[in-house]
Amino acid sequence: MRNFTLMFLMLTASLSFAQNAPINFEPGGHGANWTWTVFENATNPPLEIVNNPDQSGINTSSKVAKFTALVNGNPWAGCESQHGADLGSFVLNASNSVIKIMVWKPVISDVGIKLVASSGWALPEIKVANTLVNQWEELTFNFSAYPNPPGTEGQYDQIVIFPDFNMAGRTQTNIIYFDNITFNPAGTTPVEPTVAAPTPPARDPADVISIFSHAYTNVPGTDFNPNWGQSTIVSFPQIQGNETLKYANFNYQGTQFGAPINATAMQYLHLDMWTANATSVNVFCISPGPVETAYALPITPNTWVSYNIPLSAFTNVNMAELIQFKFDGGNGSQVIFLDNIYFYKGGAVTEPTTAAPTPPVRDPNDVISVFSHAYTNVPGTDFNPNWGQSTVVTIPQIQGNETLKYANFNYQGTQFGAPINATAMQYLHLDMWTADATSVNVFCISPGPVETAFALPITPGQWVSYDIPLTAFTNVNMAELIQFKFDGGNGSQTIWLDNIYFYNPGSGPGGTPRNPIDFEPGGYGANWTWTVFENNTNPPLAIIPNPNPSGINNSANVARFTALQSGQPWAGCESSHGNNDLGAFVLNSSNAIIKIMVWKPVISDVGIKLVASSGWSLPEIKVANTLVNQWEELTFNFSGYPNPPATEGQYDQIVIFPDFNMAGRTQDNVIYFDNITFNQLVGVNNPSVQDRVVIYPNPVKAGRQVMIGSEVQSIELLDMGGKVISSTRASVIETNSLKQGMYLLRILTMGGDIQTQKLFVY
Repeated sequence: MRNFTLMFLMLTASLSFAQNAPINFEPGGHGANWTWTVFENATNPPLEIVNNPDQSGINTSSKVAKFTALVNGNPWAGCESQHGADLGSFVLNASNSVIKIMVWKPVISDVGIKLVASSGWALPEIKVANTLVNQWEELTFNFSAYPNPPGTEGQYDQIVIFPDFNMAGRTQTNIIYFDNITFNPAGTTPVEPTVAAPTPPARDPADVISIFSHAYTNVPGTDFNPNWGQSTIVSFPQIQGNETLKYANFNYQGTQFGAPINATAMQYLHLDMWTANATSVNVFCISPGPVETAYALPITPNTWVSYNIPLSAFTNVNMAELIQFKFDGGNGSQVIFLDNIYFYKGGAVTEPTTAAPTPPVRDPNDVISVFSHAYTNVPGTDFNPNWGQSTVVTIPQIQGNETLKYANFNYQGTQFGAPINATAMQYLHLDMWTADATSVNVFCISPGPVETAFALPITPGQWVSYDIPLTAFTNVNMAELIQFKFDGGNGSQTIWLDNIYFYNPGSGPGGTPRNPIDFEPGGYGANWTWTVFENNTNPPLAIIPNPNPSGINNSANVARFTALQSGQPWAGCESSHGNNDLGAFVLNSSNAIIKIMVWKPVISDVGIKLVASSGWSLPEIKVANTLVNQWEELTFNFSGYPNPPATEGQYDQIVIFPDFNMAGRTQDNVIYFDNITFNQLVGVNNPSVQDRVVIYPNPVKAGRQVMIGSEVQSIELLDMGGKVISSTRASVIETNSLKQGMYLLRILTMGGDIQTQKLFVY
């Protein structure tokens, strides 16, 4: 046994640490001569290497891969390279963790990519949907948050591709081509906006000349992609149903008008821009000559920014005969998104047209509200004490929502009706909108007076939400707050404020999820709004007395889920979004290990997924139970999962798949679960956290031996129904009598740990 372990480690150490990439399927390149295996695709037609059927757009290469996704194949049908010599063994790091792939698809559906270690160990695939059909498109997969396999699992050496991952199923056979799979440095991957650009205000048609906007009539004949030798790739993705102008690989990009534009009657050029990685963007107006003048756009990454540029900024340009726009400032690697490009007159927008964002639902004990329609405000507040200010205070309605307006702003105080004790709170939240203020400070004030300022970063022309740690207000007595103050104006600006409140992070940024979810009266879970999905008639989740108070679970109440035979394999239940159930939280080392107790009559996967307030999520983690008709605790390691992008909100929903079995059910299965806890990362006795026993090879061809790569006390081979097929104390498992399919190995290690792993026989 020790000799085998030594040989295995020597083999692992001798492998290369770099991918064989790019995978371009060209003669002499990588991919064309690899051993690609197609799976879960009915008759599994092989992956073909063919001539590029559409040498246009971003992909003019000669050879590509052709995948035939059969109508009767599984949604997760795909293909995988061979372990070992194909991709090569490598370590995932910042230099290679962003994977890009070009696809040509006749339908919109997810494309999935998974990396697999030599032992078969893998984390869930990442899925990205294409947005274009019948043309080449490059998709980006960010694995920078994914860890490398545990030391005993070997290294990543296989790539798995799911070209048409659509859980709704196919209505036809889809021919999909893919090409040019590259491994790129982390940090170069463009993040994309998930919300559309702000909707422009209604304007008199005589007051606007629109180039690109869904709100107005655009001038005809505009060429948005003239050939000026640029590296920029122009496309028009839909974002929340709104066509948006996307410049990928941005260095510079021109726009040619169909005919000269006379903008002398206009006063401003408006545009909206979103970027995650551009650091310099200039916009030019161009008249014949060419005569052109640049205007540098101040950049705030990862949010839509609205610009209203006086046409006087474009000196020397003939506004009576504009022929082109130009954007430049990129280095060929960044991405920018543009919308609502138009000239207009009538003055810049100086007041918000939409209300401030609605705050989340919070436990009343977690918030002290001064001014907000979402919570109960403290009584007796004076929003306009006479402190000699020039500020004029009014409370106008914006979309039916009362908002605090400071006109002629220089400074302004707020006097509480009685001292506020905010020692149980951790943050001050407020929303602010301004078109012209350049400096705004907010103060918390306790008797003395003792006051400390916090400078608010400003993005003009949109609502900005601030969550300020109370520790920023040094020396202020949070047990006796008597006033707020805002200052920084010169007496000519205007700011709008809303949703001014203190809150506890137990239900806000940086907080922890409400747990344990124990379904007990006065605890968490029993009164939550659980929704059952994909379970045919969707019988509701029931909170009932524990039917089997024994073993590890003697609690009074548990949740009962009835997985119908006619339901989907991925039938499950989910808590509600917002702050009534799980609450908003940040995933970190203190809560990344989720445990759940289950009582099941069958062996199948249990899945857990975390979902952000916007609906954004990564794939669920699935763990199979190994015991039937008794309580068992399963552990799910989310330590490799990132938090949602800032624009997606925070995690605030848990989704549970109690009987995730893609083979389908032969009966209705009644499953109980209980005591869902969020635990610290360290000290967890779980194969996904600690080193797992190496099983090699896995998958294994029927008739071959399976080696166990460390010393164990005993091994049991079980079918997926939990029936023991064989047991041994040897380090070799014979598969001569096994049929193709999936089995379970229950392994008792020399240290006394029990590990359960899947074995695939083909």
